[in-house]
Amino acid sequence: MLAKIGGLSALLLAANNSLVNASPLAVRSPADGATLFKRTLQPVGSTPSCTEFIVGQKPTGGQVCVSFTNDHLVATYPLVAGMSYNEAHLYLGLSPPTTSAPGQFQYNGYCKADGAKAATCSVPYTALPGGKDVCATRNYYIATHAALGTETGWGQGPCIDSRCRPWAMYWSFYVECAEPSQVPQIPGTKTQISQTKTQTSQTTTQTSNTKTQTSQPKTQTSETRTQTSQISQTSPTKTQTSNTKTQTSQTKTQTSQTKTTQTSEPPKQTRTPAPRVCPLGTGFGYVPGKVQTLNSFSAPANRWGWAIIVSPADLSTGLSGELYVGAGRNDISKATDAGSVSLKLSGGVITVAYHTGPEYDLGEVHIYASCSAPTTYAPGQYGFTNSLPGNADYNFEATFDRSYGNLVSCFDHGPIYFILHADVNKGYSGSGSCPAASSE
Repeated sequence: MLAKIGGLSALLLAANNSLVNASPLAVRSPADGATLFKRTLQPVGSTPSCTEFIVGQKPTGGQVCVSFTNDHLVATYPLVAGMSYNEAHLYLGLSPPTTSAPGQFQYNGYCKADGAKAATCSVPYTALPGGKDVCATRNYYIATHAALGTETGWGQGPCIDSRCRPWAMYWSFYVECAEPSQVPQIPGTKTQISQTKTQTSQTTTQTSNTKTQTSQPKTQTSETRTQTSQISQTSPTKTQTSNTKTQTSQTKTQTSQTKTTQTSEPPKQTRTPAPRVCPLGTGFGYVPGKVQTLNSFSAPANRWGWAIIVSPADLSTGLSGELYVGAGRNDISKATDAGSVSLKLSGGVITVAYHTGPEYDLGEVHIYASCSAPTTYAPGQYGFTNSLPGNADYNFEATFDRSYGNLVSCFDHGPIYFILHADVNKGYSGSGSCPAASSE
């Protein structure tokens, strides 16, 4: 009896040693029939999910909101009584925006408005800053801007410019996430997960109304997914919507909404020109920290505007600023921010660019570029003039190399003096007489 007990003890001791020496994270090969599942999270909402939508610096009673659906982050703008959307602009980033010119926001191409009563911006997870794993990034900064008729609107939040000049604003949100089995039905979301089915070699997450697919493959959603005569999908886990239909004789491409395959650069947004434009006033480019008022040279005291004074190093880095209209006495708090200007040196060429805001149009552009401080203050005498007829001149670029004027003598060491002037128009709907342009 003691011998039997001793033998049993030896067996138990050997088994215990085997367990102790085994690696707790050892992964068996697929040939052993083992499958290792990775814990995944899905976005279910955000905190906050909405912010007040301000139009013409006045509350509208509506909110612009963020939601997550069909592998897209969606910003939805509210209905605004008596107004229609001409354009929508979207900034998304891991830090606050640095430009208050909405035309330069990097996600504008994902927005749709086109004269509608509401507007949306739908960005695929794969194009988001920080990558497609939304639940790994969590914290986002967002600026939600729109043009409505002759007014502009912003999602309420801190000012992009600390002086609130202009009053462009941004806000931020934190993404709330949950495991797929815990994802509740999200209002307005078409993906509703009712159960998770585990199959031997593959995992399929299906909704309650998913129908069996037969005989021919189907390509679904914004990623290409091939399905055979049985419900089988390769990892990672894929979610099918409740309206999936049985496909038979031909391969069909189906999405719950119209989706466009996006590349690394979003498509450029097209504007609908205003029915008519009227003169708004004269505008000058303003680059903070790089300007000197024209009346500080020899210009008359009542002449407002700025010379932008830069070095080749500044230009190589690139500079950007605002296009201000009507800043009498150089007071930008009274000005209209009609867009942006930029200067960039690359390959021995300086590119000067103008970009107007949504409701504005360039009528004529005048540029002064010289190694000498300005001595003339009539824009027509600056040396470069370009007229822009029509009502859809939103962007303009001009290039200068060392052969222009006297730039050869300062092109490599500076300083270089620029004056960026423009006659700016504003778009209006309907007919009628034009309002008086700014006399400043």
